[in-house]
Amino acid sequence: MNVAEKDISKQYLNLYNDYKKLLKYISSENSILDILNKIIDSVERRNPHMLCSVLLLDDTGKKLLKGAAPSLPDEYTNKLDEMLIGENVGSCGAAVYLKQRVVVSDISTHDNWKYAKKLAARFNLYACWSQPFFSANNEVLGSFAIYYNEIKEPSDFDIQLIEDIASIVGIAIEKYKQGLKEKEYKKELHQINHSLEEKVLERTSELERLNDKLEDTIFNLETTQNKLVESLKMASLGGLVAGVAHEINTPIGIGLTGSTHFLELTKSIKNKFENEEMTKKDFEEYSNDATELANLIYSNLKKTNYLIKSFKQISVDQTSEEKREFNLNTYINEILISINNVLKQTNISVIVKDDDKISLNSYPGAFSQIFTNLILNSLKHGYTKDEFGTIIIQLKKENNKTLIIYTDDGKGIKKENLNKIFDPFFTTNRNNGGSGLGLNIIYNIVTSQLKGTISCDSTVDMGVKFTIKI
Repeated sequence: MNVAEKDISKQYLNLYNDYKKLLKYISSENSILDILNKIIDSVERRNPHMLCSVLLLDDTGKKLLKGAAPSLPDEYTNKLDEMLIGENVGSCGAAVYLKQRVVVSDISTHDNWKYAKKLAARFNLYACWSQPFFSANNEVLGSFAIYYNEIKEPSDFDIQLIEDIASIVGIAIEKYKQGLKEKEYKKELHQINHSLEEKVLERTSELERLNDKLEDTIFNLETTQNKLVESLKMASLGGLVAGVAHEINTPIGIGLTGSTHFLELTKSIKNKFENEEMTKKDFEEYSNDATELANLIYSNLKKTNYLIKSFKQISVDQTSEEKREFNLNTYINEILISINNVLKQTNISVIVKDDDKISLNSYPGAFSQIFTNLILNSLKHGYTKDEFGTIIIQLKKENNKTLIIYTDDGKGIKKENLNKIFDPFFTTNRNNGGSGLGLNIIYNIVTSQLKGTISCDSTVDMGVKFTIKI
């Protein structure tokens, strides 16, 4: 590795360390403004020529609101507050409208800035790159932008930086919004419960117990989510967390809906009871509905608990350096659960074949990184959108070695690139967010941590085959 490559590697390592600190800060009880300023400060400290801002999309989905921009003049940022988004509205307005990165290297000549270039020039701003950030449901939430006091084209490193920071800002904003919704729900629940009579409270004791479990589930979800975020490698920043939130959202949503309906039924029967209008039939109907709702809430809490246990095991393993005994087939299926949110958005199926029911005393977190990166690499580089395909993971024992054969039937790899795919930062998909780190991470885990070997065979349009011996 030459001096330039070492310098780039050091820069990426420093960024990765910054990201871990920022994600930990996001999980604290600091205000959202403090968190956004902290994120911006981490970027501007590394490059004093960068001036950063965060704009947030309002509830109408049509205007951008001022979020944070500590190094930009207030007079300038106040002009941006309540700016309408549009295909040709500056860098940020266009990025949010188009839901894609907009790079303006020269504000003075770009059509998007023809009505605002004088304003920008007044504050010595001549370049603006903007990256939208999204929720776990892929809803655009706002934009993160980097300004320069000179005409400036972004490097590959700059593109990686703005993408990663935008992802982190998105995590912070979504966590903040989820916190507001949870506070409103708890407040409403407290007000309703406070008004109930003692006899009705006795009949709703089961509901309160289930609600307590539901709150514990939400707390455990947030805790697991934070642990998962801190354990992510830079190549898959935020992806696993989005999968956790999306997968568990359905049973929790059903549970919340069920508990809300339960409260409405209780309020209705309470009114009839107080007005001496309650009949035996009314109470029997209430009792039947209450039992059905309690079972519904319980079954969805049970499903949520199972999902959290799977995600938690993956998270713990990824951050642990200790060996443990585990069944490889079972563990791979737990990994597939953790990335199911990504898989189900495609037409790609994953099949695991295990002839020998292999159990290992090894590092499960290492295998999680290997299979997660291989599968995500296939989805990103091997198939076009809506294309059908199959990924096969075959497990065997061969001469006291564990043999893993991973194949997909995607577009394959060109022959001239095969000897470079494990090199750090090598990618043929830089413009679409490829970092070139996924396969390098796999190579280092297999050869250094697991003391094994990995090779790749491929023919264009015939898919890829990775052979791992451990």
